[in-house]
Amino acid sequence: MKLKKNQLQKFAFYCLLFSTMASYGQKVGDILEKGIVIKKKESIFLNFKDNKLNYEIGKESSNNFDPLKDSFFLLKSDGISVYLSPPLNPLSFSTSGDIVFSNDEINTGLSTSIGSLITTFSKFITTASLPTPAPVIKGPKGKGGNIPVVSKIIDTECQTKGKEILTALGEISDKLNIDKKLEITSLFGDLKGLDFVDKGVTKTKLDAINKKIQLLNDYNKSISDMIEKTKKITAGFVPCKSSDLNEFTISYVINETLKKEELLLKEKESGLKNLVAIYDTVSSVCDNSVGSDKNWAISLGRVSMEEDKIATYKVVISADGYSLIKGEEITKTAKKSIVEGSLKFRKFQHWVPEISAGIVFTSLKFPKFTAATDASTGITTVKDAGEDEFKKINITGMLNMNYFVENSNAHPFFQIGVGEKTDYPTLLLGVGVRISSKLNRLAISTGFAGTWIKKPSTLKIGDVISDSSVLEKDYIYEFSFPLKPYLGLQYNF
Repeated sequence: MKLKKNQLQKFAFYCLLFSTMASYGQKVGDILEKGIVIKKKESIFLNFKDNKLNYEIGKESSNNFDPLKDSFFLLKSDGISVYLSPPLNPLSFSTSGDIVFSNDEINTGLSTSIGSLITTFSKFITTASLPTPAPVIKGPKGKGGNIPVVSKIIDTECQTKGKEILTALGEISDKLNIDKKLEITSLFGDLKGLDFVDKGVTKTKLDAINKKIQLLNDYNKSISDMIEKTKKITAGFVPCKSSDLNEFTISYVINETLKKEELLLKEKESGLKNLVAIYDTVSSVCDNSVGSDKNWAISLGRVSMEEDKIATYKVVISADGYSLIKGEEITKTAKKSIVEGSLKFRKFQHWVPEISAGIVFTSLKFPKFTAATDASTGITTVKDAGEDEFKKINITGMLNMNYFVENSNAHPFFQIGVGEKTDYPTLLLGVGVRISSKLNRLAISTGFAGTWIKKPSTLKIGDVISDSSVLEKDYIYEFSFPLKPYLGLQYNF
């Protein structure tokens, strides 16, 4: 291989540029030393316990979790589903997740720092929002709601229909005065007390709570039916002539009584409606879950990978939901973050490229030429100037293709390198092993090195030239053989 001097300079420039760009890239140690392989059809299951996040990998949850550490999850598929196992009670906790993508600088070689974010795609995890409790409608106070004593208005002896209205209004009032708020708060306490440890147990308890809610709903419906029936009776009611009040006054009092009873019923229905919405939110966790018994989970979303991107999934678990104030009113609680965790995803590669500097020990010899002028004759000729020999070469850029071995501190690699010596750039091809510990990294390699030597193209030793510039213009670079063995060292790269 023969190169002119300007061609060789371009070659060295591009090698240096390539090395400089890659030196800013993602540290390969994060992949080789912290990488965890996830096979196709496998998922990640997160677990929240003692205010800490744990994880396991599998096709389904097996309840065998390890602490979530700063790791890279290497995907053999184009995406992965993330689950929470077991789910959390939405009346006490909420879970949110965000996915951000950044350049995978190992592959792209872009000169940007790790962690530069480029875009946010979507939110998956959406937490079901509970309805805001309806405003409390204040009804009439006092025992029996202070329903007017209609018996003084209606002459029951002369009007059978008036007695029927009086009885109906009294029965409605009696039912409305039975306080069901304690039952509602008790059922809310049962919902909030669900620990979600076992899916079967949770579902059984939810079914029992639902039956009690239906009884409360039936009770309110019976009152509503009674009010509607009474309205129909009063529609055709004509007061007795013996009444001290006129017909308009009597009708007004009856209608106002019914309106107040309807307001009291709406208050009861509002409290029950909030409880039903809360129940539906809790029940939806079971309905949307996967798995069974203690090995059940709910989806937090799916991470779909992009080409040459690192996906970082950030999950936040917060204290959130509803609680009872003074044991009576169901109220929204203030949201407060408890724990955050990040999961980094990258497409799996068998061979992971890494570029760093190092030192190579070898023995390379380079012939030297000079333009010498005879002092007696003044004639300038090409002469042999001996040899240059190098035992150590500083490596401008060494590309190691590391073979990924999971849970191992040693990774074999093959490498190609470019040596930097004035006028003598060197190419190295070899194999080695990368060894890492908590504090240090060491790569040892061996292979063969060759160099481009500078020699005259047409001139020979003894040829007469006008001056040294003639020799310089005649130089070409030629790759030399045979190749020489080398030993390479890279430390704390």
